[in-house]
Amino acid sequence: MKTFTAMADEWMLRRDLEKPHPQPTDSAESCNVASHDSAAWNEAFHHWALDRCVYCERWLNGIGALHRDFRDWCLSREEVPCDLATFVRLLLDAGFLLADGLVNGLTLRRDWDTYEFLKENGETTRGKQEHPSAALRLKSDQR
Repeated sequence: MKTFTAMADEWMLRRDLEKPHPQPTDSAESCNVASHDSAAWNEAFHHWALDRCVYCERWLNGIGALHRDFRDWCLSREEVPCDLATFVRLLLDAGFLLADGLVNGLTLRRDWDTYEFLKENGETTRGKQEHPSAALRLKSDQR
């Protein structure tokens, strides 16, 4: 988490403070541009990641789940959300590795908090950095 926070802090220091936030409009043209220009969503993406996500090097999360949360976060702030292709571009631009519909190293804070709660209450025996899907991998390896 410290690495992600440091990366985010560095990005925020380097960003152009004069850059305006994308404003929601009803214009089809502006929606079309916003859905294909990932640079228009960089700032919102980084704020969302700091607000709603946890960086954990050995965890995986579905791109679709992250995109839905980002979309909901944008809508709650009355901003127009980007499409899935733009979101994937944002993840790649931020340096995350993607494979088979999964993102390595980024998980939703609510998922992390649930895992930590279960671990504290003795309902899981997995280590702190192990992803919950490890149990599924073990089952498939035993076949």
